[in-house]
Amino acid sequence: MHKWDKYEESKLTKIYDIRLFKRLLKFAKAYTWIFIMNIFLLFITTGIDLSLPYLTKIAIDKYIVVDAREIIKASKFQNIIEINGKKFLLLSTLSQYKRKEGEIKHIFGTISYYIFEINKETEKIGYKYGALMGKKYGAFTAIQLKKIPLKDKLKLRGGDIKNIKRIALIFIGMLLIMLGIGFLQSYQIQYLAEKISFDIRQIVMKKIFHLPISFFDKNPVGRLVTRATNDVRALSDMFTGVLIYLVKDTVFILGIIGIMFHLNILLTLLTLSISPLIIYVTFEFRKRSRDAYRNVRVKLAKINAKVQEVISGIKVVQAFNQEKRINDDFYKTNTGYYNATMSMVKVFAIFRPLIEVIGAIATAMILYFGGKGILASLFTFGGLVAFLSYIEKFFEPIRDISEKYNILQGAMAAAERIFILLDEKEEEKEAKIHRIKTRGNIEFKNVWFAYEDEKWVLKDVSFRVAQGEQLGIVGYTGSGKTTIISLLLRLYEPQKGKILIDGIDIRKITPQELRKNIAVVLQEPFLFSTSIRKNISLWADIEDNILNRSIKISNLSMVLKKKKEKLNEFVGEGGSGFSTGEKQLITFARAVAFNPPILVMDEATANIDPNTEHLVQDALWKIMGDRTSIVIAHRLATLKKIKRVLVIHKGKIVEEGNHQALMKKKGIYYNLYRLQEIK
Repeated sequence: MHKWDKYEESKLTKIYDIRLFKRLLKFAKAYTWIFIMNIFLLFITTGIDLSLPYLTKIAIDKYIVVDAREIIKASKFQNIIEINGKKFLLLSTLSQYKRKEGEIKHIFGTISYYIFEINKETEKIGYKYGALMGKKYGAFTAIQLKKIPLKDKLKLRGGDIKNIKRIALIFIGMLLIMLGIGFLQSYQIQYLAEKISFDIRQIVMKKIFHLPISFFDKNPVGRLVTRATNDVRALSDMFTGVLIYLVKDTVFILGIIGIMFHLNILLTLLTLSISPLIIYVTFEFRKRSRDAYRNVRVKLAKINAKVQEVISGIKVVQAFNQEKRINDDFYKTNTGYYNATMSMVKVFAIFRPLIEVIGAIATAMILYFGGKGILASLFTFGGLVAFLSYIEKFFEPIRDISEKYNILQGAMAAAERIFILLDEKEEEKEAKIHRIKTRGNIEFKNVWFAYEDEKWVLKDVSFRVAQGEQLGIVGYTGSGKTTIISLLLRLYEPQKGKILIDGIDIRKITPQELRKNIAVVLQEPFLFSTSIRKNISLWADIEDNILNRSIKISNLSMVLKKKKEKLNEFVGEGGSGFSTGEKQLITFARAVAFNPPILVMDEATANIDPNTEHLVQDALWKIMGDRTSIVIAHRLATLKKIKRVLVIHKGKIVEEGNHQALMKKKGIYYNLYRLQEIK
């Protein structure tokens, strides 16, 4: 198995790999201001979110459940209200410590009172229902207040109702602010993620363009496509769903704990007493989900490989009537993936409900001990409601850990796969010559080459091609013909020997500059899903007169006229609608349009159809013209007009001459030609 396959299927990066985080954050460096803005907005929204339950507490304690007690011992409390010689104090104005101190020392009476300000309406109600009346304030006992009719009670509590309304409006206002900021935050985070994804995709594609061909020999196309699509999307999900929100959740939890301590230290310590259980459950989840995630990745890699293999070989499967057996084999692979997925589902299905149960236990404890605190006058009803609200908010980010962990885990694995690609050694670019216009003299000088170790494909190959000369190369499959072209283009580097153009070692010429001087027409013509014009020009700015000339020389004009096609007509995927010969004429036109001094034909006439064979053969000679041309031919009839042909066998040049001379030798060329005549 290739090292890349081992990585894909079994290696799982550390979930908190600092090295990877640092490299990822480099992509975000250009958008630092967005991060800063989001952190600033985050503190605002977090502050608002944390203040909402406290607003509820204020509304309940100050204006809904008003509890005043008579002071029966000397004390130093502030905000004391005097009514007819009696001193009263609103318990909601005291901290829990002062209230507890007052209860222990019996400073307060046991009867609850409702204190109201005296005005024309409340004065009448106070005297009517026997309230304790003073100059500025009056007082009803809780029992008296219950007996007052609703109409008078609403008048009596008009001030409280106005204050509750004011708090409600503040509450709504804060929610609207959160909504506005939330929209801005969400938009900015999405913008940030998409920009970073855009940048990474561009970097990945740029990297792919500069990787040596040997890299693509070892790595499937589908895997590289995944790097620029699925893996980049996984990173985008991390930026949108995890990175910023990890900061938010941390600040949020710390803020909740601080407020809970302010409300009641004992209840907060009671709540935090279950933290070891939460930590243990989270640790177990992290460990088990990691193993489950690895297993799913292994099984998914296998199922993807199986599906790709079956679809690619569907003709063979159907031709040999093996649908049932192949399907049975796929069933086993599919079952393995299903079982792995269900194992992961179980891990996630257990974690979230378990956190819910722990949260419910915490809520139950707060209800019990908080309720006792209210009955003992050590805690307010509003404080209990707020505390319960904070408990619910406290468990929200913990409940989301499973989702965020999964996203983070996938993102880190994706990041490492992307960085493995980005760390690949690029095609050698170091060269002294960055601009050259060759005449077309080519020389191979004692060239040795092997794709792997010392399994030589070419062995001490030497030959020259003069400016304007046409050279043919033939040989059995695997003899090294195409390798010669690959070395000439610097797609690979020879282990021994030199390749010279106009007497210059091509290793001194940058690959890009070298390839500008060479046009290649391959056996399998490749067309892009775009217009005929762009398939010829390859998006370069080529003038119309040059395009028209290339179309005419390549005989493509005859095909376009027959098919009633124009240059701007769209070519479907893979050149659908065009025969192999017609597609080859488009690549011929491409070679002419760029007008290089050197032309290479790699089996360009091997798979052409009879309908366009004469057009292709005619175009071939017109294109070669006075260019230096190397023609690797499968159809040896193509080489009859070429004055010099090399025969390659097992990596060596074994014969050389024109068609007639090689036929007289009755060697390998003769045998190849006779085999084609028999066919």
